[in-house]
Amino acid sequence: MITPISPITSELTANTIQQYSNREPSESISNVFLNALTHLDTDVSAANTAISDYIVKKPISTHELMIAMEEAKLSLNIAVQVRNKVLEAYETITRIRL
Repeated sequence: MITPISPITSELTANTIQQYSNREPSESISNVFLNALTHLDTDVSAANTAISDYIVKKPISTHELMIAMEEAKLSLNIAVQVRNKVLEAYETITRIRL
């Protein structure tokens, strides 16, 4: 049986706005970027270690090697895309004339 989905309303009540405005930020933006870069570095280091282990014939499967390399590739792609979006936002802000 298919049950109908109630529509999402975009109405914000005064209580909802007050609730969000009183919240303290959980992390600063610099901490978010630092954690993301640390994660990127960890993924790239794991891929480099996997490649080195595979080259010297340590017991690592080809699947594990490829997974480590793909994780590093995806992390790097995400970092580049975030960088591009930040630069685009900066350029947009600098073009605004007050």
